[in-house]
Amino acid sequence: MVKQRTQMINTIRGLLAEFGIDIPKGLERALPVARQIVDGKSPDLPIEAAKIAGTLSQQALDTHARLREIDRGLLVCLRGNDVARRLMTIPGIGPVGATAFRRRRLDSFS
Repeated sequence: MVKQRTQMINTIRGLLAEFGIDIPKGLERALPVARQIVDGKSPDLPIEAAKIAGTLSQQALDTHARLREIDRGLLVCLRGNDVARRLMTIPGIGPVGATAFRRRRLDSFS
């Protein structure tokens, strides 16, 4: 889903670039632009391009919201696991990595 969100943001970025509109790199800069487009405050675009940008923006925002829900659920699940909490202190290891490693480790002892 992270890849899908990135692909949608890059598609929006590419579409808007065709009309001379630049979205700076970074998710934290692109999502507010997507929100503006969904709210009808899109840049000056032809009608069909605005519809496509709106659809892609809504999909990107929905995917982002789902990813946040998944991350929150993983954090709740991992709070009670000491091994997972320690794993998440390693740079680059987040809830998904800690969950995968924790599960693999537990499975290997079965």
